[in-house]
Amino acid sequence: MKTALLSELLKLRIFMPLALIAVGAGPAVAVIICATLPVTQNSGLADLSAENIVSASALGLDACAVATIVLASVAVGSEFSTGQITQSLWLTPRRRTLFGAKLGSVGIISIGITIVALAGTSVVAAIALAIGGHDPFAVVAGNSIRTLFGSALMPVFYGLVAACAAMVFRSTGGAIMTALTLVLVAGITPWFGDRVAEALAPVSPSAAIHSVAGLASHVEELGALGGTVTLVCWIVAASVIAVTLFARRDGGS
Repeated sequence: MKTALLSELLKLRIFMPLALIAVGAGPAVAVIICATLPVTQNSGLADLSAENIVSASALGLDACAVATIVLASVAVGSEFSTGQITQSLWLTPRRRTLFGAKLGSVGIISIGITIVALAGTSVVAAIALAIGGHDPFAVVAGNSIRTLFGSALMPVFYGLVAACAAMVFRSTGGAIMTALTLVLVAGITPWFGDRVAEALAPVSPSAAIHSVAGLASHVEELGALGGTVTLVCWIVAASVIAVTLFARRDGGS
């Protein structure tokens, strides 16, 4: 397993440009959002609370998550479209081992991307706080630190989901569409009213992440533990489906 994991990590070197884009997306979007807060909120940074500024900055991690989805989808899906999966199976005949190595490598790179993006986003938030006359160290105090670390779950979670989807559909496009559909459904659920949002909350990745980050509305609040359990269940379910189908199918596209 260790050898297979190292092999998969080495393959990811060619996707470093995508990884750099994912890393830079978080701070870059955070800068844009903070710079436009006076327009979008009709209030200057000095008039907004420290928590509002930090939560706005944390939206940069949403952009990081989208870029990580693309990275994970391309990294895994491209093996099927190019036929390289056949070589991978020759080197690692045990399909469950190969699946674990691929998922593990995506998880490791997603965590690495998230750590750097989180650090950059936190710096942007601290600068915005200082410009607004707030204590810049408020970024690591109270609910702010929970908001940032909870939001940082997005790139890792959706990266793993995208990797599993790439194994299921054996394509980059299918993986991207699956992960983005999860994001989209979370965005449009409130359109159908509180009853629908509340009913879907226990199985909604978005509600889970918001609950862990302390950003959940009253209809999607699951608590930090409940949100964590929901996310873990999603990853386990996606992994079981992906590895089962991968083990039964022939290699190739």
